[in-house]
Amino acid sequence: APLKILYITNPYEAKKILNDCDAVSRAIPNQRLRQSFEISNPFTNPNEQYRQEFRKKIHKSFTLREDEWKKKFVR
Repeated sequence: APLKILYITNPYEAKKILNDCDAVSRAIPNQRLRQSFEISNPFTNPNEQYRQEFRKKIHKSFTLREDEWKKKFVR
C-alpha cells in the first residue's frame, strides 16, 4: 500500500496527533541520538515519569526572570 501523506494545518491538530502517538514509537527511531550523543529528552526517552519531570522543568524555566536564568544556566 502506498504511504499516506498527512498534512497538519494547525497546532491543535498536531498536538492531538502527538498525544495519540505512543511515546515508545516516537522514541525508538531516536535511539541513535541517545546512544551516539547521549541526548536524553522526551523524544529519545520513552519513560513516562522521565517525560513528565522533563516537562515540569521546562515549564518552570519559562517563568524565570533574566537574572534567574543566568544563575541557573549561564556558566
